[in-house]
Amino acid sequence: MGEIIKLDTQKDGSITIYTSKTISNNYNSRLIYQDIDILSQEVDRLYQEGYRHILYIAKSPYSQTLNLTASENDENLYFMSSSVIRNLKGNKEDLKIYPVFFDKYYVVSLQKIGRKSLYIQDAELSNIVEDPSKKVAVFFNLFNGIQIGKPEDRYYNGVISYSTLLNVYDRSIIDTGEIYADLINNDQARGIKTEILQLLTLFHFSRYEADSTSIQLKLDPYQNIIGDHCVGALAIFPHMQPKVQFNLLAFLNEVNDVLNANIK
Repeated sequence: MGEIIKLDTQKDGSITIYTSKTISNNYNSRLIYQDIDILSQEVDRLYQEGYRHILYIAKSPYSQTLNLTASENDENLYFMSSSVIRNLKGNKEDLKIYPVFFDKYYVVSLQKIGRKSLYIQDAELSNIVEDPSKKVAVFFNLFNGIQIGKPEDRYYNGVISYSTLLNVYDRSIIDTGEIYADLINNDQARGIKTEILQLLTLFHFSRYEADSTSIQLKLDPYQNIIGDHCVGALAIFPHMQPKVQFNLLAFLNEVNDVLNANIK
């Protein structure tokens, strides 16, 4: 299950952010990390509409927060595997797909911070791209001022971190130099990093959280489609037959396929 979020710059300079579509389908567990046709079809549609930059975002598939190491193989990249990315891009030479993992964690605030929300660019050293063993780089952190715990206790604040993959894909699929230029390098003459980070920040604010005094950026804008409380997780419940789980979302996907087949 996933969402397609469009961020369009208007003629007057304003930016429109909206959910274009929610997608869902059923796949064999052995094939889902090789070719996801529903995604390929949507990327083709976006390309035909004129979109040339796509942030392809997935939850970090690791047991420990930000446990992305240089030793990970392509087979452990799941939705970011070379096969999936190759099928998404196809023969669209001018299409840029940026593979991005996100993760959420909590940190201790050692001092009082005046601002409720802030972002931190966390691009590692500029020579990162010259190190062929380097696989992952954290390029952006968003800090939410919403605090967890009682006033007399230590405060914990939420952070969402975005990481991208380097030196993983064959250049014919994704050029690491393009990822470096547009997500890591601060030289605006070479890339569009500032624009991408601004749009990411605006997306978080578009799904804001409010406390008693102010509006703050949404720490996890993907919670409806990813996580323990997402639609997919909540759609699974015990079947009347013992030791069997029923997936209502998967059932509705099958019903939808049958209805579409009858229409055709």
